[in-house]
Amino acid sequence: MAHFVDELNQHPTLLARVADLFESLVTSSSRVRELERLNAMTDDQLNALGLRRQDIVQRVFGDHLAS
Repeated sequence: MAHFVDELNQHPTLLARVADLFESLVTSSSRVRELERLNAMTDDQLNALGLRRQDIVQRVFGDHLAS
């Protein structure tokens, strides 16, 4: 493991890419949990939040879907 860390420290671009990968994994995981949470709600519960079922994906992943 120490050798791997030494290699990363010698290549800052690689280190940044690995950090970005971990950040993406954490972000994706929290988005999936939010998607599951909203999908589990009834239409009345979603309506109380100002959401329609067909808007859930846009709400959760909107910043990734925008061009």
